[in-house]
Amino acid sequence: MLASSIGLLTNPKKLADTFLLSNGFKGVTNKTISTYINYLLESYLIRLTGMIKEKKYISTHSKYYFVDVGLRNARLN
Repeated sequence: MLASSIGLLTNPKKLADTFLLSNGFKGVTNKTISTYINYLLESYLIRLTGMIKEKKYISTHSKYYFVDVGLRNARLN
């Protein structure tokens, strides 16, 4: 879902709600999504733009971009 919303404002709570409503994943919380986003940031697969890169900002609306667009496209394809 993060790969398909590149450049859009993203909020872990809304992503968790989307997983819950559309796929029935009951164990997905905004904390889980924030943890995975943090893993992607730390592994340099995605980057956060327009804001200070501090963990406290991960729970707010942010814009994420894939560093390697080829990996993003492979994931979406």
